[in-house]
Amino acid sequence: MNIHMTGEQKQRILVVDDSEDMRDLLQRLLERVGYHVIVAADGQASLTQAKRHHPDLVLMDLSLPDMDGWEAVRHLRKMREFATIPIIAVTAQRPCSFSHPTGARLR
Repeated sequence: MNIHMTGEQKQRILVVDDSEDMRDLLQRLLERVGYHVIVAADGQASLTQAKRHHPDLVLMDLSLPDMDGWEAVRHLRKMREFATIPIIAVTAQRPCSFSHPTGARLR
């Protein structure tokens, strides 16, 4: 997948983080270099925003209220349109493995 902009079309990135500061930081950085950024503050909102905007990339915090990032990734991967979308774990928590015992996968 080519994440760079082509012509007038901006690539869409969904930023999912419960920290308003982190969402704001990532949104500013990504918009500054030309991406269209969609934000969500929790797992359920990430599913809603993904369905609404069909992002090209998801930056997912793993520690979220209501539904953690692992569960949100599992739900996204079950939907055909999101089965292969790149998802990058973005978390300020302690280092962790990127495989989860429940079978969620980030790639």
